[in-house]
Amino acid sequence: MATKKNSASSILAEQSAPPSAAPEKTSPLVEDKQVTITSSALQELLASVISKTQEQASLQTKALVDAILESRKPYVDPKRAENEKRWRESMRRQRLKLDASLKADQNRCEHIMGSNALSEYPDLHRRSSILKHALDTGEVIGMCTNCGRVWWPDDPDYFSQLKRHTTNKMSQAGQRFSVIAKRQLQKLQEKEREKEAQKK
Repeated sequence: MATKKNSASSILAEQSAPPSAAPEKTSPLVEDKQVTITSSALQELLASVISKTQEQASLQTKALVDAILESRKPYVDPKRAENEKRWRESMRRQRLKLDASLKADQNRCEHIMGSNALSEYPDLHRRSSILKHALDTGEVIGMCTNCGRVWWPDDPDYFSQLKRHTTNKMSQAGQRFSVIAKRQLQKLQEKEREKEAQKK
């Protein structure tokens, strides 16, 4: 019985005793570390950060500007663009046909008065249908009144065609100031040479 009482009293004592506090978890101490840096290294670090920031801002600004410009472009209907492309191609083919037809007419033309397809018969004296025209540069060109061909001084048959007999009168455009001044200078030089020749 004594043992039973002792065991019972020990159990009661354990139950009535205040619970012991649980052991506290201790965290490792964090030590503050001081970093030393030189002023030159600090300046380089700040310059690098500023450069990257500016570069990023520049890229963002460029992207924004591109987006604004793209938004301002008018909308083009793909069907309309395709129709315009076909129209331009048709006009180009038509222009090539007209140029080829005109070239063939010029090659067939005899450059004689009345040799046009609308004329009943060519000139009996076979006078040339080419008229001469002086440009404002002083350059003389020839043009056939039948086929519209134009002769420039560097054409191989320029002189042979322009020297043909014709009743067409030469036309002339205005003269450029440089051409007029050059001719006046030539006249003055000629007068000076004449005076020197008279003195001798």
